[in-house]
Amino acid sequence: MDTGLLIALLNPTIALALGAAFLVLWFHQRHRPYLAVLATSYCLSAPGFLFQYFTLPVGMVLTKLVSNICFTAAGCCLSSAIVARYGRRVPYVGIALTTGGGLAAFSWFMFVQPDLTWRILSMNFGFGALSLLVAAELRTVRGNGPTEKILFVLSLFSEFIANDKPIIASYKGEILFPVLVAYPEEKFGGFYAVTDYRDPVIQDEINANGWMIWPPVRYSYQTVNNAIPEAAPTKPSWLYDKKTLCNQYPQGAADPNCSVGNWNWLGTDDQARDVLARLIYGFRISVLFGLILTVGSSLIGVAAGAMQGYFGGWTDLLFQRFIEIWSAIPVLYLLLIVAAILPPGFFILLGLMLLFSWVALVGVVRAEFLRARNFEYVNAARALGVPNRTIMFRHLLPNAMVATLTFLPFLLSGSISTLTSLDYLGFGLPPGSASLGEMLKQAQRNLNAPWLGISAFIVISLMLSLLVFVGEATRDAFDPRKTFK
Repeated sequence: MDTGLLIALLNPTIALALGAAFLVLWFHQRHRPYLAVLATSYCLSAPGFLFQYFTLPVGMVLTKLVSNICFTAAGCCLSSAIVARYGRRVPYVGIALTTGGGLAAFSWFMFVQPDLTWRILSMNFGFGALSLLVAAELRTVRGNGPTEKILFVLSLFSEFIANDKPIIASYKGEILFPVLVAYPEEKFGGFYAVTDYRDPVIQDEINANGWMIWPPVRYSYQTVNNAIPEAAPTKPSWLYDKKTLCNQYPQGAADPNCSVGNWNWLGTDDQARDVLARLIYGFRISVLFGLILTVGSSLIGVAAGAMQGYFGGWTDLLFQRFIEIWSAIPVLYLLLIVAAILPPGFFILLGLMLLFSWVALVGVVRAEFLRARNFEYVNAARALGVPNRTIMFRHLLPNAMVATLTFLPFLLSGSISTLTSLDYLGFGLPPGSASLGEMLKQAQRNLNAPWLGISAFIVISLMLSLLVFVGEATRDAFDPRKTFK
């Protein structure tokens, strides 16, 4: 049997088998109707898989539409069953809006403005929104939504959201992943070591022998747009009319590259780089820097504070004098000196900040351990011969976690603010890096381009606010005295 046919029949067979299994389970447990909905979901996905391989008499286009309708209906049933399984109210309106919007966009890019890339993206965005809706319904901590977590997880895949390389491409029957693998240009008939997928010649060659699926934003954080309608920095693309926006393309408004995917949604900076792409990558770098610095500072600060508070005496006295001297060192001047000696870099800056940021948590942890080290359960543990390490980190530390976690959101937001400030002053990340501080510096140099400052300000404000909300939710989750309804 043909391998392609075997794979095409394997998926619907598995889906029908799972649907039948859940249907049998529902017959024996009639008090759980979500099992029947789950069985319906798998049964609906089976024809979707079949129509991806076989074509109906109505034609290829309508067959693909029917296939995606089956997948959409299966997704609706699956999300409803998951929410009902945990006893939550099923958001029928939200499910209908997200999946209906995805299908409507799919139909638009199939019949009105045919575009394979946007057809795939419209369905992915629809199912992504459906997943976020289910996650929002199942969240356990009320009043602190998952917005920051969702944004951070999405930013980890920035290369799949904003990139000047296709996510996946097919060339002469071979499936390529340019976003993950650097292919030389000679593979496509050129002679350069690195392929410029934005080059019209390369695009025509790949499209003539296959296809490409681009990210929603076809720019990386360092991609220079050579087809901007006026001198950089330029306004957002949606503020221009079609003719002005496309005047630098070879075919003008009729040029295939003058499309929505090549828009600069938030304009460009003074080096003709896409602002939206730089904000996405800058958000990721800022949050990663803050998280790594906060985790490292917490490990060192908690360990130092626990030793001071638990042992007391000369240990506490010597540590306190050392911390007083260490805290008196001017961090900014030290950063300036190191920046003049060592090349700027992410880990160099992270290491320097980590040398001093751990001090902020020592006092809180020390106070909690001083208060609790003479409690009866601690004396009982000592009498039983429990090692000091076990008493400190298994019995005393959990009781000190609430007070410690209270400071973590401020430590996290403070580290991000410090990184932004150093980038603004020119002592942070290397030149050309995606940096929110560098974006503010550009806004200060280009007062005639307000979109630079407004975009950076909004992203920084929302990021710091949401991080504090996440910290409060984490603190409430660890607080044993907190009850949730």
